Amino acid sequence: MAFSQEGSGFRQKTIWAGQNDHQLDTLSIHAGSFSIIGPDGAPLDAAFWSLDAMNARLSLQMPPYWHNDSLLVSYRVFPILLTAPYFHKDPSTLFDPQAAASPIPLQSGASPPGEGLLRMDGLQSTGSITRGITVGNRQDLSLQSAMNLQLSGNISEEIAINAVISDQDIPFQPDGTTRQIQDFDKVFIELTGLGGKLVAGDFEMERPQGYFMNFSRRAQGGLASYTTSAHGEGLLGGAEVQLTAAGAIAKGKYVRNQLTAVEGNQGPYKLSGASNESYIVVLAGTERVFIDGVLLTRGMDHDYVIDYNMAEITFTSRRIITRESRIVVEFEYAERNYARSVLFAGANIQTEKAALRINFFSEQDHKNQPLFQELSDQRMDRMAAAGDDLSRAFDWNVDSTGFRNDRVMYLMTDSLGFDSVFVFSTDPERAVYTLGFSFVGEGNGNYRQISSAANGRVFQWMAPSNGMKQGTHEPIVLLVTPKKMQMLSIGTSYQIGQRTSAGLEFALSNRDLNLFSDLDKADDLGYGLLFNISNKTPLPGWGNGKWDLLITAIHELASKHFNPVERYRPLEFDRDWNLGELAEPTTENNSSLSLQLANPQNGNARYQFRSFQQGSAYSGFMNMADVRLKTGELRVFYDGSLLNSSGWQQTAFYRHRAGISHPLWFFVVGIEHQMEDNRRKTSGADTLLDSSAFFDEWLFFLTNPDTTRNRYRIYHKLRKDSQPLANGFAHEATAKDYGISYELLKNPKQRLLMNVALRSLSLASDQDENTMSGRLDYFSRWADGAVVSALFYETGSGMERAREYVYLEVPAGQGVYTWIDYNGNGIMELDEFELALYPDQANFIRVFVPTDEFSRVFSTSYSHSLTVDPRVAWRGEEGIKGLLARFSNQTSLRIDRKNQDEINASSFNPFLIDVDEPSLVALSSSFRNTLFFNRSSGVFTMELIWLDNRNKMLLSNGFETRVLKNTGLRTRWNIDRRFSLEMFASTGEKENQAEFFLNRNYLIRSYAVEPSISYQYENRWRVSIFYGFTDKENTLGLEREKAGLHKSGLEIRYSIPGRGNLSGRYQLSQINYPFEAGSPVAFEMLESLNPGTNSIWNLNWQQNLNAWLQLNLSYHGRKSPGANMIHTGSMQVRALF
Repeated sequence: MAFSQEGSGFRQKTIWAGQNDHQLDTLSIHAGSFSIIGPDGAPLDAAFWSLDAMNARLSLQMPPYWHNDSLLVSYRVFPILLTAPYFHKDPSTLFDPQAAASPIPLQSGASPPGEGLLRMDGLQSTGSITRGITVGNRQDLSLQSAMNLQLSGNISEEIAINAVISDQDIPFQPDGTTRQIQDFDKVFIELTGLGGKLVAGDFEMERPQGYFMNFSRRAQGGLASYTTSAHGEGLLGGAEVQLTAAGAIAKGKYVRNQLTAVEGNQGPYKLSGASNESYIVVLAGTERVFIDGVLLTRGMDHDYVIDYNMAEITFTSRRIITRESRIVVEFEYAERNYARSVLFAGANIQTEKAALRINFFSEQDHKNQPLFQELSDQRMDRMAAAGDDLSRAFDWNVDSTGFRNDRVMYLMTDSLGFDSVFVFSTDPERAVYTLGFSFVGEGNGNYRQISSAANGRVFQWMAPSNGMKQGTHEPIVLLVTPKKMQMLSIGTSYQIGQRTSAGLEFALSNRDLNLFSDLDKADDLGYGLLFNISNKTPLPGWGNGKWDLLITAIHELASKHFNPVERYRPLEFDRDWNLGELAEPTTENNSSLSLQLANPQNGNARYQFRSFQQGSAYSGFMNMADVRLKTGELRVFYDGSLLNSSGWQQTAFYRHRAGISHPLWFFVVGIEHQMEDNRRKTSGADTLLDSSAFFDEWLFFLTNPDTTRNRYRIYHKLRKDSQPLANGFAHEATAKDYGISYELLKNPKQRLLMNVALRSLSLASDQDENTMSGRLDYFSRWADGAVVSALFYETGSGMERAREYVYLEVPAGQGVYTWIDYNGNGIMELDEFELALYPDQANFIRVFVPTDEFSRVFSTSYSHSLTVDPRVAWRGEEGIKGLLARFSNQTSLRIDRKNQDEINASSFNPFLIDVDEPSLVALSSSFRNTLFFNRSSGVFTMELIWLDNRNKMLLSNGFETRVLKNTGLRTRWNIDRRFSLEMFASTGEKENQAEFFLNRNYLIRSYAVEPSISYQYENRWRVSIFYGFTDKENTLGLEREKAGLHKSGLEIRYSIPGRGNLSGRYQLSQINYPFEAGSPVAFEMLESLNPGTNSIWNLNWQQNLNAWLQLNLSYHGRKSPGANMIHTGSMQVRALF
């Protein structure tokens, strides 16, 4: 599954970890942009994969326990396949003695036409169904099930089908870095034909025609629609009738966030739920993001990216965030406190002159079907007593579960005269309580989070001081009440003659905030009414005879208890009218009269008078004018409004935005002016309120004409802000912005995308702030493709969130980590989990939990891939050119660096990657260089590999850093068609540093030699004998542990081309390690084995039973000194559609 961004080279794919080889793309990959995320959500160790960027092929060597999981890969592609053109080679070099060593790949795509499990003419099917079992003497029997089916085509002459069917328990969430998103978790069957459509499964409910009813819902259920025409005479004669009905379970809940922008902070900004929930999952693709009322576009090459799982949004350098930015995000998020049903029914009848529409929407929580919250009788009574005051619906979050070693446990005691104080403890006799804490604000709670090695968050009781609370959290939970939202709308429109039309709409809303309570029901029902009339009159005797006069009148009435499903008025309606919070809801009247002159060639001009009243609390009148004119090549526009309002505040709000542009030689020059003067006073007073504001802004720009292929823009913006002082304004700040952008697209061999923005903010009462952001994306191709380079660089300010993580137990073989009780206390602690190397050990997953701790950072991202292949230019040459043509080199470098937010020369240098640098807050660096000799030779090849990976992560209990360096030499010599020799030698070091867990600090230096010899017989049998020696030494600490690992063994593979293969491997590992084995250092050095003689073996059988049915049998075993023999077996059957 994949999705990409139109007009961009960015790609993302979700691939199966159990498949060894993946053809990722038809275009070559920018190696420096490549990243792969493992099943645990962290970047996958480079030891598990290798990338052929030129041919867009990925090779995996995943542990068996990850074979049923998925990986997320992201990368950029070049506009061409760099290995083209194709050429003929000497037939003697076509035979590869190692071909039989590769397993026959199990197909994951479509089966051959007419040979799949589903065989119907006109129907295309792809996908598979998989069933498997795994059992072992250290794990219970477990079942694996997977089904992925895509159908499209016709099942009859009149009915078409489109279906995506999957039984995956965990849906895929894309990471929100692209404009186009594929719904990985969308499962549906859609039938169309005979004027109708029927959908079962996942679908989107979109707003119908009308004014008041506005909604968008991701739902799971059924939808039916039908369109027909009524012929003949009568009321519906000649009418088109559209009927729609849908019933489903809502997948998410709608919410709107208004974010507070921070000067120069591009993000991430945290999104929250409707009840201020901190930890939510946003439904992919449901978000709508606005800045200053303008809808933005998602994507790394556009305005913003979003992490749906962490509910965090980050803005790119194309959209600079300032303190004046007004950020609004509307989205749906997964909220499963109750089963929630959503219903919709609609009818739309359209004739030549009239239209009638009736729509009904209902969304309701089922109070007797709670999902992810436990409701006792006491909690239901508390909600019943709260009525619509939801802040009163809370309860203590304390549960007496008995002692559990996988949870954070508390005992209850007395302290300093206070009773019922909970204290973290590992005492099995007394620590019998589990608590859930909620943030209640600084000084409003009695508990505060502390650093701990426990597998979870630990809170400590803080004694009050002088009667004042000293904490931030309390062991309480805000109960989520079941809610109901319903709306009925009836609307009609009628064409009066050829020039006049009128419309009328009525809406009835029913909102209940607490279905458990019989209180506060008087405010549930409300209504809205809309009337509009418009007239369009040509003015044949005026101007050039193509002008039209449009007159429109609109009146909206909303009762004081009317509640829409979602926002139906303009996004910044409240700001436009200077509205504030009302003490009590009241009836609203919204009216407008508009006069507009329009000409398709010369533009339009409009005047609008509007009024808005909220009972006796507010009355406002607004005059608006907007003009768009074009005369020849001159462009002029003006948008302005003047608001005067009265109520408990008196306001006068004038604003405008105007501009003019004209071509001049080879470019277009323009100037724009924007101004807002917003004066707010308390009724009867002269002094301006603090909410008053004034700014004046000028923009000067120079850009290219629309007809040129290469694009550029240079601008300068000057803005002056003033703050209220007595009955006037005083200077507050001056902001100067400078920017340039350039896009070189004309030459396909040289593509450049660049933008730089500088901002200087001078504050009258505070320290000045200077920010800078920029981006460079440069692709070049030289010497007919012999040298290909792709470079990406981006810099800007943002925030880095401290993270926590906890380990959760899962069935054996389905996890990633294993728990080793190093201190023998029987308690699961964070420093006792290791990456599992064998399936029977893998029974924990790691889940990252965001915190509310942020650090201001300056970010620098850099990636560069360079491919040098002289064969492309010097193929067939002799002498020195022929010798050089045997060499080729691939280099990929990717750095994401975040340092403390202090802009200086070193801030822009991405190559300062010393993990011990105090100013470095976070780092992810990956460097890989491979030098090839005789890469395509079937006789002798050699590779020299350099690897340098560095990571630094900010956790709530300090920094954690990891460094992996390795240099390796691999040679292969095919002596003849049967015998081949292979040698791999490497040296490197692996470092781990954790501020809080000192026992996990080590620096292991190692070198290894691994020779092997293989014998191949008739492309079916292949036998390999191998030996390896690895020497390791920990250079940190006093003991300076050393380990010597000798491994030897035999590997046999029997292949039947087109049918299957049988493979077996036995490895004997002799480990010398005269030190304490129960430590993280020992686990890393011993590779999860024990000192002494260890045996590891496996047997695999892959069989294609026919064209669409495949069988996979596997058995794994191992024996270590002092441990019982371990056996694990699995069987899997896959049917292709």
